[in-house]
Amino acid sequence: MPDALHPNPEGAKLIAQRVYSAITGDFGGLSVPRIYSDNMVIQRDKPFVIKGLANT
Repeated sequence: MPDALHPNPEGAKLIAQRVYSAITGDFGGLSVPRIYSDNMVIQRDKPFVIKGLANT
């Protein structure tokens, strides 16, 4: 931000990505297998590992 107010193209892209993620809920392309879904039953008081993929 050369003028301490307006972002350069790289800064504008970062701002746009943050706003997009906040609006759409797309946080890095997170995806989990279809086995994790509504109405699944998980045992209480036991460790539970969720596996999936995300963009880095």
